[in-house]
Amino acid sequence: MKIHYSHFKVCGKKNWDKIDDVIRLLEQAKAEGIDVSFDQYPYVAGSTMLGVILPPWVHDGGTDKVLERLADPALREKMVYDIEHGIPGWDNFVEFAGLDGIFVTSVKNEKNKDAVGLSLTQLGELRGTDPYNATFDLLYEEENAVGMVDFYGTEEHVQLFMKRPEMNA
Repeated sequence: MKIHYSHFKVCGKKNWDKIDDVIRLLEQAKAEGIDVSFDQYPYVAGSTMLGVILPPWVHDGGTDKVLERLADPALREKMVYDIEHGIPGWDNFVEFAGLDGIFVTSVKNEKNKDAVGLSLTQLGELRGTDPYNATFDLLYEEENAVGMVDFYGTEEHVQLFMKRPEMNA
C-alpha cells in the first residue's frame, strides 16, 4: 500500500523542533519498505477564514450562534482562555502562528477596510483594545466573513521537504 500525505508540513512554532523526528520517521518508513510520498505548497503561510481562530464550540449551531456568542462578554473570556490554553485535538491557529503572524486579508464592509493587511496584534492597536477583543469585534461586525493568512512555518522546512525524494514520488 502506498501512503500519501497532502499538504505535508511542520505546522506551528511549537512544532518546529520536531523536524528531525519527522525526517527520521520518513527514513524509517523507507528502510521498512513503506512507500511514502507527500506534497506541500511552497510557502510558509496558509489562507482561510478568520473564524478558525475561535474554539470549535463557538461554531456549534452555525453563524447565528457564533454571532450570539461573540456578543457575550463572558463567552469572550472563555474563548480567550481556550485559545491561550488550547483544547485537546483542536488545531489552534493562534498557537501555530501567534497573534502577530495572522493577518486580515478581506472584509465585507467598507468601515472595516482599514483592518485589511493588519496582523491581529496591529488590529488591537488600531482599535485601541487587546487583539482578541478587536478580532472578536471584527468577526461580529463582519458576520464572521473575514479572510486571513497565517504564517505557521519556516522557509528552511519548506526547502528541506522540497528536496526529499518523497516529494517527487
